[in-house]
Amino acid sequence: MLNSNSAFIPKLKPIWQSPFRGLFLLGPLFSCSVVLLWSLQLAGIITLNTFGGSLYWHAHEMLFGFTLAIVVGFLLTAVKNWTGNPSARGPAIKMLIFLWCLSRLLWLFSDSPVWTVALIDTAFPLYSAYWLGKPLLKSGQKHNWPFVGMLLGLAILQIAYHLLLAFKPELISKLQQGMVLVMANLVFWVGGRILPFFVQARLNISRRTLPGWLTPAAMISSWSLVPLLILEQTTLLSLFAIVAALLHSARLAMFWRNGVFKEPMLWSLFLAQGWILLGLLALGLNNPNWLHLITVGGLGGMIISVISRVSLGHIGEPIRALNWLPMAFILISLASAIRFFATDIQIWGVSGYSLSALFWLTAFSLFLAQYTRRLLSARKDGLPG
Repeated sequence: MLNSNSAFIPKLKPIWQSPFRGLFLLGPLFSCSVVLLWSLQLAGIITLNTFGGSLYWHAHEMLFGFTLAIVVGFLLTAVKNWTGNPSARGPAIKMLIFLWCLSRLLWLFSDSPVWTVALIDTAFPLYSAYWLGKPLLKSGQKHNWPFVGMLLGLAILQIAYHLLLAFKPELISKLQQGMVLVMANLVFWVGGRILPFFVQARLNISRRTLPGWLTPAAMISSWSLVPLLILEQTTLLSLFAIVAALLHSARLAMFWRNGVFKEPMLWSLFLAQGWILLGLLALGLNNPNWLHLITVGGLGGMIISVISRVSLGHIGEPIRALNWLPMAFILISLASAIRFFATDIQIWGVSGYSLSALFWLTAFSLFLAQYTRRLLSARKDGLPG
């Protein structure tokens, strides 16, 4: 006999049954739109007239639009597994999608009311934090509450972003770079939980025990980069960036096991973190292009790998690399490498910026081609979700 919660879910269309469906579909689609429009502007084909100016629009929308959508979709889906309690569904998911879409729409127009944009931008992470905290509170769990704190922190960052945009726009670049480092730490944080589990489950081997000091030392060093960057402590920033890269490299190496290279759904996760490590090294060596190593190869690579895996798991299909997905993972890495050297690349009249954008667009288009129907369709096993 179905309880009231279980009876409610099948009556909903699949897209409203679980938060990952809509956000994992809209996020990649939106990222392709932003990258396409931005590359057309860089090529001089169009002129964007967006809220806050096109440069800030591009950075804000890739971080607070695309990346945050995937983070929220992942957390609000995972919390049901963590607690056994339902998270957002039905009307709650519709409100999440509405807030997210309205924010994206407002940022497209230069004359959007400032306080309206700020309010909607802040509402999305706050509403997400509510739906993450609700099942956690009901379950009595404590160890996953930091994720709620992270969402609340991102809401505060949204407020700070708009205050700087209005009064101190010259400081926004620091906030954006700090946000990138926050997201990089989120990858290290979540990756440290899911990577050993995924490797253990897929390769059917025991989990390797890390030295007790390694993870705390690695996380402290990488989180320290955020205030050091904001406060412009250049020497300490370089030192801690190199230390963080080395410690997280050691941690990642201990997660690696024989057989990972044969599994695209595993090596893609390692590859994504590898780009973040390269980004930290570049930061430590004062290379100004460090940012896109983390955003394109690290965050982009982690996102396409995780959503490919999580989507299959939650729609009841075997977890495997669908056709062309390994190529998508490789294209994201190529996009990252080309973007790093973009100023020195010109192939058949195509700039490095345009080539990097093309590889990003192709990678996420391959994801959408394989997953759009799946995300919009009911589970084959008939279960809700």
